[in-house]
Amino acid sequence: MTESFSLWSYGLWLANAVLELVILRAWFDRRSLPHLTLLPTFVGFLLFSDIGCYAIRVTGAFGPYGYAYGYWWSQVMESLLRSLLAIQILSHVLPTHKHKVTLWSCYAAFWIVAVFALGLPTDVTRVFIRMIVVADIIGGLLIGAAILIPSIHWPTGYTTAGFGLFLSFASDIGLYLLRFNTGTKYTTELRVFLPLASILALLMFFSATMAGQRQEGELSRGHAAAI
Repeated sequence: MTESFSLWSYGLWLANAVLELVILRAWFDRRSLPHLTLLPTFVGFLLFSDIGCYAIRVTGAFGPYGYAYGYWWSQVMESLLRSLLAIQILSHVLPTHKHKVTLWSCYAAFWIVAVFALGLPTDVTRVFIRMIVVADIIGGLLIGAAILIPSIHWPTGYTTAGFGLFLSFASDIGLYLLRFNTGTKYTTELRVFLPLASILALLMFFSATMAGQRQEGELSRGHAAAI
């Protein structure tokens, strides 16, 4: 991978890293949305992969293909954690359907493994892309359908987290389908769009964290007044 990166790319990367750090600190300081333990795990991995890939890119570690392998493996792990976060959100907003969510999750995992197996021994990059796109489509459809169903009750903060997760799914799907299925190069516009979409999703995660804190504060004050 010999693509060059502009100052805009590095600036947007820095903005993503700062937001990820802010979300992690807010979650651990306030312990809001305690049931969404995969939210700080997902954001923490994003921060780790951002720093790791940036370091590999700058230092040239692990040879000429070090950045490419680091990027694609981090994308696979990011897709996996994003899907697990979607499962955790759905398990919480659909407490009576936990077994169904688990079964569908196993079904989705089976298809991801099947796509990976059927792709071998073809080009590794295309196998990664298939895995990521399939996982994102399944997760995006599940979380998007849950958001649109009016009978589902979403606790405070969970709706915003769901929207942020859906945006993360959609932006990744759009990027991979646009770039690799239509032959579009990784243009400056795409370099700007993807980090901006990530920033918007992170802002939604931060808003969800703060909303969860406000709800817990109101419950604590109500409990104290009752005593």
